[in-house]
Amino acid sequence: MIKSDVEFTGYQLGVIVVTAMLGVGMFSLPSSVTEAAGNEGWISVIGGGILAVISILLICKVGSLYDSEGLVGASKNVFGKVVGIILVIPILICLYTATFAEVSIFANSIKIFLLETTPKSAVVIPFLLLVLIITRGELKHMVRFFQFTLPFIFLAVLVLYLLSLERVDITNMLPIFQRSPKDYISGSMSTIFQLLGVIILLVIYPYFKKKDFKSASKSALIAVGIVSLSYLVTTILCISKLGIGETKFLIYPTLSLIKTAYIPGTFIERLEGIMMSAWVVVVFSTVVIWIHAMAVIISDIFNFKHTKHVATLLIPLIYVGQRSAPATLDIMSVSEINNLTLGLYSMYVFPILFYIVYKIRNKKRGGCR
Repeated sequence: MIKSDVEFTGYQLGVIVVTAMLGVGMFSLPSSVTEAAGNEGWISVIGGGILAVISILLICKVGSLYDSEGLVGASKNVFGKVVGIILVIPILICLYTATFAEVSIFANSIKIFLLETTPKSAVVIPFLLLVLIITRGELKHMVRFFQFTLPFIFLAVLVLYLLSLERVDITNMLPIFQRSPKDYISGSMSTIFQLLGVIILLVIYPYFKKKDFKSASKSALIAVGIVSLSYLVTTILCISKLGIGETKFLIYPTLSLIKTAYIPGTFIERLEGIMMSAWVVVVFSTVVIWIHAMAVIISDIFNFKHTKHVATLLIPLIYVGQRSAPATLDIMSVSEINNLTLGLYSMYVFPILFYIVYKIRNKKRGGCR
């Protein structure tokens, strides 16, 4: 159950949502949307942001009906004990798959760009041990960590944007509105899956101090807007500076964009090391909040009093999961299947089903809510 002494402001809720949505998407999204919609991939990013807004509104509406019971407790009350747990399990599996995919892609990227001769396990194990230290603590301490690191991350991203403006060719984005609706939809789906972290709201909503729909949705929508704008600018810069061909065929075009940014005449002329360091913090924070969300769900299912022991057990499971698909393309395929099935279920199907059944049951009971 949710601890009554853990409550967050609208700003802190926004920080959590931003943290949950960032991750490897910043580096890989331009390639995905360009492959789907060519030079108009940036339009698909806007479409994906709109889809994320719809998901946020659905989840916040559902969260406002929780009565501080949490995801599992509310699901049991609405669907019944057994069915309620069954309907929550796909969300748990979705978070688990997304987490080990994030860790695997992160480790592969570190090997490619920084530690070529280092075994993957030598990257993953220390990373997960650090994650364990944070996840065994209380959520309020995690949020303080996110609040401290997030401004520096966005400062690093802003510097990247400013330094990447040189030799930008905006004509690479032309002509527009030449693609079929199918291409735009495909690119938008790639974008929404990079914003999969919105489902974290299903778990953390009861921690929000103002649990009404208006207050929560306002904070969450601002968070989605910030992340979507970051992805949009990143995609536009990649297409404009690298061109359609290079952006499409590179796994991580944003890293190539970083390599083109430099400050002539200074002792730091190449910024990829600094940006990769910031990215490590981004992925670390995302994995931390996702593991905590899984620990909360499992603890509520089995009526555990604390989440730290569950978080400890999840670490080796994530390690095993990320070893199941060693190659980057393999793990991306696993991630895509997860997104197309459990991701869509968690973001849209479950919230809609919850709301409909809640209203039907409430009407039969003569409730006025």
